[in-house]
Amino acid sequence: MDKVSSDEVFFPQAPQMERTDMKRMKWLLYGPPGIGKSTFVSQAKDVLFLTTDGGLKFINSMHRPIPNWFTFKKYVKAIAAERPKQYKAIAIDIVDSVFKMCRKYVCDKRGIEHQSDEQWGKAYDLTSSEFELEIEKIIGLDQYGLFFISHSVEKEVKTRLATMSKTVPTMPTQVYKIIHPMMDIVAYYGFDGKLDAAGDMGRRMYFQPTENMEAKDRTTCLPESLTIPNPEEKNGFELIERYLLDPQAKTQEKSKKIFVKRK
Repeated sequence: MDKVSSDEVFFPQAPQMERTDMKRMKWLLYGPPGIGKSTFVSQAKDVLFLTTDGGLKFINSMHRPIPNWFTFKKYVKAIAAERPKQYKAIAIDIVDSVFKMCRKYVCDKRGIEHQSDEQWGKAYDLTSSEFELEIEKIIGLDQYGLFFISHSVEKEVKTRLATMSKTVPTMPTQVYKIIHPMMDIVAYYGFDGKLDAAGDMGRRMYFQPTENMEAKDRTTCLPESLTIPNPEEKNGFELIERYLLDPQAKTQEKSKKIFVKRK
């Protein structure tokens, strides 16, 4: 039996992440209804949607309906066991609805109507644990990319000095606390208030947090925001991939902006 040094056991070499290895990417994408979140995600390669509504019937995608929590767990178990190779990513659309199914499952199982019906927050804890268990199973499937899709809402946030409006996902706090720390990218997809050449409202995706918007880019590859083309005209996901796969793209974008400004 070959001897293994203590250095190899306790201090393994860091894996070299390839820019083309998109299966490492975990997304939380949120924005107003109808802006095209599902369409944008469907432009990624070989995505399997676990969907809670009929919004995908006009989108060319591979999808399975999720009518209840039991069905969601069934698909998670099947994917984890079989590891189907025809998919490169999994999208949960809408994650808010999936959590509501989980909450109903726990309440029905305990014979209560609402989580607050049990003392000491027991039903809240059980719902969080049940939801987190299944989500961690999906997160652990490193061969797939992952997209959580949610809607957006404006919330009043109080600080020590003022009260301000902040754009955040609509998902309950229970869900947000579980999902957000695991994500590589949290992106807000919204309208920019401008009309394009075709007269359509322009779309923009934001990757950096501000005091008025929730966002995150753990990859450090993406700019502060990007204009996303009309999905009927161009594949917007290819634009994002260019930044994620090409380490020089962000630097080139900064240089371009500086040049234009000086001119």
